[in-house]
Amino acid sequence: NNNTDPTERAMTAWVEEQKAADKYALPRLKEFEFNSTLKMMSTVHEDKKQVCLLTKGAPEMVLPKCKYLYRPAKIEMIDKQRKEIEATLLQMAEKGLRVLALAERELEEYKDQKREQVETELVFVGLVALQDPPKEEAKAALQIAKRAGVRPVMITGDNPITARAIASSINLFSSPHEDQQLVLTGAQLDELDSDQISAKIKDVQVFARVNPAHKSILVDAFQKAGYYVAMLGDGVNDAPSIKKANVGVAMGSGSDVTRSASDLVLLDDNYETLVHAIEEGRNILHRIRLFVAYLLSCNCAEIVVFIVAILFNLPMPLTAIMLLLMNVITDAAPALAMGKEPGDPDVMNQPPRGIDDPVINKPMWWNIGIMTVAACVAVMVSYKIGLQTDLATGRTMAYLTLCALEVFRGFTARSNQKSVFKLGFFSNKWMNYAVVFSMALTFATIYFGESIFRTVPLGLELLAIGLGLSLIGPVVEELSKPFIRKMAKK
Repeated sequence: NNNTDPTERAMTAWVEEQKAADKYALPRLKEFEFNSTLKMMSTVHEDKKQVCLLTKGAPEMVLPKCKYLYRPAKIEMIDKQRKEIEATLLQMAEKGLRVLALAERELEEYKDQKREQVETELVFVGLVALQDPPKEEAKAALQIAKRAGVRPVMITGDNPITARAIASSINLFSSPHEDQQLVLTGAQLDELDSDQISAKIKDVQVFARVNPAHKSILVDAFQKAGYYVAMLGDGVNDAPSIKKANVGVAMGSGSDVTRSASDLVLLDDNYETLVHAIEEGRNILHRIRLFVAYLLSCNCAEIVVFIVAILFNLPMPLTAIMLLLMNVITDAAPALAMGKEPGDPDVMNQPPRGIDDPVINKPMWWNIGIMTVAACVAVMVSYKIGLQTDLATGRTMAYLTLCALEVFRGFTARSNQKSVFKLGFFSNKWMNYAVVFSMALTFATIYFGESIFRTVPLGLELLAIGLGLSLIGPVVEELSKPFIRKMAKK
């Protein structure tokens, strides 16, 4: 009895329900362990009256070793009876049931014979069908994963007919015509070389009657074909392939070995949780990109403003303490608020990014470049207007315009493709708090921090001009989004 194996647990529960546990709790002399090639196991038991062999395993492996059956007494099996058993097996498999064959044999004595000597001329006892019906939420999660560009593949030790029925019940196949879908078995894999396997996996979604070695071969084949592979399993036999996969996922109820070999453990044993993890991972990357792109565009704008001032032989438009305040507080608040951005509802309708795709992709660089130019133009115009009064006023105007532009961009920079009017100005309350905080700090430094920040209070006219010019940034960003969207699709 293996308490970590769901099939063994189900069998144990069934025996207990039949109140037959004591009847078969005979002293065990020998166990012939389950073999992934033989696909069966046997145990030898003895009491004062008899020695018996009890066998269970895949019907197609156990049945050929059976010479007799109970009807109700032990009789020799004829072809008609064998065909009846095979027909019953087929009916069970087509319903998606996992079927085990049970057999036994009375031995005169047991003296350490090899298994091939005792696992012969068995008496067929019957078939046991087990079912672990897929959860409804798993079916829905599977379709979400498909839309997200994830290709689900079933790799199982079950009978190919059972595997096909289960795959059909959860809508695993891409085509509704399940009879046209190819199911590849472990025996067929053994006849193929690595190149042929790589060619086959493009069209196969179900692999049945496979052993642990086959699972590792398939993981390797998918990786060579360019897939980023996540392997999900629970048994000890799954551990090598889980270790080999790019992301190994173990069921919480699985064996200790499997959980140790994995990168991720599903404590609730629910496939839906794995799909949610993919969605959350994509949203985290989305937020990181927003954060990085926003801060890069802000910093690039500040650098370019100084370069332009040097090229035109103008005094520095900002003081060092102004720059420090913008980078540490004014820019940081909206950037941090992007970490609380709600998840993108379309994130699971997008294909996966490539393994080698950079965090900052080409559309993002275009966005950063466009916003750098827009900010530079707005700030330099504001600076020149202020310089008509004096240098302190010019710097204050440049400071006001750049701060306000970057703060107001906190709304539009929440997506470089979707309009702020679609996102909503109030869908991220933390961004609203950040904008209010940053603008309050900006006004405080202008009107109350003259001695520290070298600013001068601005009149209403200059204040309106500075704030008006700051709107160039978010307006240009909104107008550039169709172009960025088009580039992202390419």
